Amino acid sequence: MKKNILSYVLVIILSFLIGFFSSSTYNYFSSTYECKFQTNENIDSLLTKEHLESTILSNKKYNNISLNDLLNNGIYLIQEDDTYNLISKARYYDSFFSSKSQSVVSRAKQFFQDLLKDYHVNYLYQEIINQNNYINPYITSILSCVVLTLTYTLIDLLFFKRKKETSFVYDNQNIYNNCFHISYWKSCKEFLSSPKKIATISMIFALLLISKAIKIPTGFSNLGLTFGFIFFSIIGLLYGPLAGLLIGLLSDILGYFLFDTSNTAFFIGYVFQAMLSGFIQGLFLYKTRITFFKLLFLRITISLVCNVLIGSFCWGYISNYTFQQTLSYMSLYVVPKNLIFLIPQSIVLYLIIKSLAPILQKHKLLDENISKNITLI
Repeated sequence: MKKNILSYVLVIILSFLIGFFSSSTYNYFSSTYECKFQTNENIDSLLTKEHLESTILSNKKYNNISLNDLLNNGIYLIQEDDTYNLISKARYYDSFFSSKSQSVVSRAKQFFQDLLKDYHVNYLYQEIINQNNYINPYITSILSCVVLTLTYTLIDLLFFKRKKETSFVYDNQNIYNNCFHISYWKSCKEFLSSPKKIATISMIFALLLISKAIKIPTGFSNLGLTFGFIFFSIIGLLYGPLAGLLIGLLSDILGYFLFDTSNTAFFIGYVFQAMLSGFIQGLFLYKTRITFFKLLFLRITISLVCNVLIGSFCWGYISNYTFQQTLSYMSLYVVPKNLIFLIPQSIVLYLIIKSLAPILQKHKLLDENISKNITLI
């Protein structure tokens, strides 16, 4: 009981920190500050190097504001008749981990006022400035706590407590409770130890390569739907994470040179993405009990880590996107695409593995105890 309470306390603390620092990082890089005002004066010299520099030097609070950052589109002016929008992308944080939004806004407000003090202006916002693209770290932390605690509870109920109720046997030789056994990793190294294993993995690898030539448009930018995840999962199921790692390396390199039509340069980040995907699938499926919810959790992990995070930043890098553009691409295309196909892919994967299990067992590729105990929960 005490151990269970301690686990929940650790999950809550960790999820709070994740929500807090992820939102703070987003605010640090993405928040913009807007000041709308009217004036009849000539303000051509407002954003000159000399005026910006004198404003920064006039107050010690602005020591961390970079003049180069301001000059390189860190602050710009939009004119609409006699109305002006002064928008700044500069960072008014005292430090990277500053959480007090009000103090940051106050610093930005003071900077705008100092910048405009030599002009007669009429501010159109009651608070002088608006902060855009801001996420409240505390609300995000609470949501993170709720989501991750519920997720942990679900995993605990589905994958741990049921072990006491089931007759499924983990012998830690042919079927493992977890991957923290020396014999587990020794068995992972044997995927090339016999002609039969080499022939089987080569055949699945060939099907994986062929599947890369089939890409169904999804309507989400450059993202298409492929079926390589099925063969990746089968390799992980039969031969483990090390085989998945190697197949990920070879399939991405050969797949790029054989079937890639995107006209983009070869990028090592996608190789790492494929290798990590194969490794994770081996960890989830190799010599352990298979359930639908475990497959669903596998697809959630792959979608979040490999597709949303690594995939988005790889595409942003080769497309020369800014951090903000990469986040927009992620939220508008990558996340919706992965959410839409998450459940269908999990169902397809479950049905295929359950259908293939008797055949794989017959050819002594899959343990009988695993083959006959593929269930929903």
